[in-house]
Amino acid sequence: MVSKLRTISRCDFSGTPTAESFDADYQTSIAKWQDWWQRYGKRLADELPDCGKRYPDSWNTIAGPQHAACPEYQIRIPDVWTTRVSFRSGDYTTVTEEVIEFTVRKDGCELRRRFRSGWFADKSWIHEEWKNFSLDEAKRFLSTVIYAIDNPWLFADDELTAPNPTKKYQFPIIRGRPMEWGTYYAHVDWSGILGTDGKVIINDDPHTWHNEEDNSFDATSLDGSIGVVFRVVRDLFPDSSFRPAMSRWVRVDLPQPDGEP
Repeated sequence: MVSKLRTISRCDFSGTPTAESFDADYQTSIAKWQDWWQRYGKRLADELPDCGKRYPDSWNTIAGPQHAACPEYQIRIPDVWTTRVSFRSGDYTTVTEEVIEFTVRKDGCELRRRFRSGWFADKSWIHEEWKNFSLDEAKRFLSTVIYAIDNPWLFADDELTAPNPTKKYQFPIIRGRPMEWGTYYAHVDWSGILGTDGKVIINDDPHTWHNEEDNSFDATSLDGSIGVVFRVVRDLFPDSSFRPAMSRWVRVDLPQPDGEP
């Protein structure tokens, strides 16, 4: 029942229940789903016939023109939403960290990121924004994320990394990111898509491609920690060092977060 609610709502309401607390976790999940339905899902069901649409270009971003046809069901993209995707890799000596934040409104959209790599005591955050980030780009991103959540198998053969062309760095490089960003202990955190009230409306980023009952290893070495949302960000908003002709990241001067230097 909980897995079905997760599928129709694109929200994970419980995490992984334990055998000892299954009944309590089940009831908690149902309560969370009911709260989501009252504040968002019910309105979505009412608006979908008039405001929903298909997004073939977004589908082809992850499926490609030679893959299966774009699904027939419609998607309703909210007018106002925010989200945050955080990437981190490395350990004691060298750590890479990136925080990407979307703020979307009808009257203006912002896509910003901050990142740093190296000894944290010696490295300040670098701030960038995606130049002329438009509402159409925001819709393309979110519709692509929704298709990816619904069809994670499309990434089953995805190559998250690229061969390292130099001997300077020991590990493969992350596609779409600077060369020195390694995959050692890499993981991603996602806030989910947040509505006008700051509460989650979409957050079910599948991290593995096997069934919950299947205890086999992940399909690739990073599936369990990366998921699909970061992959979509990586492909649509690449670093200028990876795809300079496509990238529109520009440097901005902003205060360091949390009082950092």
